Amino acid sequence: MIEQVKPQAEKRIKSRLVLEAIVKAENIEASEEDYEEEIKVMAEAYQMEADKVKEMLPEKSVAQIKEDIAVRKAAEFAVANAKEK
Repeated sequence: MIEQVKPQAEKRIKSRLVLEAIVKAENIEASEEDYEEEIKVMAEAYQMEADKVKEMLPEKSVAQIKEDIAVRKAAEFAVANAKEK
């Protein structure tokens, strides 16, 4: 089973690394508004209040959420700036 999922895992890792490089090169950051919106989405998904979701998150999770938002923004940036050959 591991051999079956290995190519897909490698592709995801490479994609993530490329997007992280775009984040760095383009100075893409998650704003506080972006973070708050993500918390709202999480709160809705778990049927909780946003403040409760924040209380439950360890500090490391906050940084990871912001990094994930920045990576999503990088993907949007890449799509928006892609040029057809």
